[in-house]
Amino acid sequence: MDTQGQEDPRWHGLGSRWFLFYEDGNVQQKTLKFAFSLDTGNGQIEELTLDNVKSFVRTNSYGGYGGVEAECALYGLSLELIGMLSPKDYSSLVLDGRQFDIAIYSGDILIFEGAVRSAYANMNTMPESPFVIQALAASDLRAKVIPPISRTGVVNVSDLLDSLCQQNGYTFQPNLLGGLTESNPYYAGSVFAQIAAICLSHRLEFQPVGKIIHVWPAGKTRDAVMPKISAENGLIGYPIHNANGLTFQTQYSPLLAFGRSVSLDTSLPGASGLYLLTGVEHFLSSWVQGGNWHSVCNAVSVEAYERNKQP
Repeated sequence: MDTQGQEDPRWHGLGSRWFLFYEDGNVQQKTLKFAFSLDTGNGQIEELTLDNVKSFVRTNSYGGYGGVEAECALYGLSLELIGMLSPKDYSSLVLDGRQFDIAIYSGDILIFEGAVRSAYANMNTMPESPFVIQALAASDLRAKVIPPISRTGVVNVSDLLDSLCQQNGYTFQPNLLGGLTESNPYYAGSVFAQIAAICLSHRLEFQPVGKIIHVWPAGKTRDAVMPKISAENGLIGYPIHNANGLTFQTQYSPLLAFGRSVSLDTSLPGASGLYLLTGVEHFLSSWVQGGNWHSVCNAVSVEAYERNKQP
């Protein structure tokens, strides 16, 4: 297990700090925490935090255009808790501009944050009936329609995106955008639609992470973090080649995220090298013996992308 340099901010290996839990030489129970907040519509926010519950979580991210989603199954909740976490009319929440949010943590590390789109108990699976939650990141930006952006003359694209983010409670985090500009821009629709349209016009990728919107050029990386993956450092089994690159499975790490590059070292012929992550799914569980705690990644070779990209 590669644990060298864990205290060095330049160290980007998966490392045992992310997916093994030891205390005095013993394995410690993996735990997940779920923090809920509901806008009651009268100026108050109701909050509830659940931890130490049997749960399964799957998050997936294939880029901002498609959305970042989470699905959870929580077990052992009382009927009172189920009632509190089951709004009767989700459409009215959206139309009223109110949010029913969920944040999922592993320890102190944020795994996902977004708006609950559905929550229900499946009582047909007694005695263990899961409370199932489906959530979507940046739903508030999708629901909020604002006046169109209209500017005259040459405008910096970063300024447009930064303005949209700041005015709606988000932080804009660009990477490698440089002095990208646009003449006489005009964009309409929801906040999310305007961000997506600007990015699409300039071949940019974007990704909501909590209350941060990351933006970077297609084919580049969203930041400088580059996880190192090998059999000694998180890789499970062998990568599988596919038409667009390859798929591989690792022990869970929050460092694995859409838009990042990874350094892959494997004994599979022709598979080692630098890759861009084009899709990441995390499968996690708590209070489940032998439960999931891994990530599945789709990736494209950086070399192949540079060779085949359109001019």
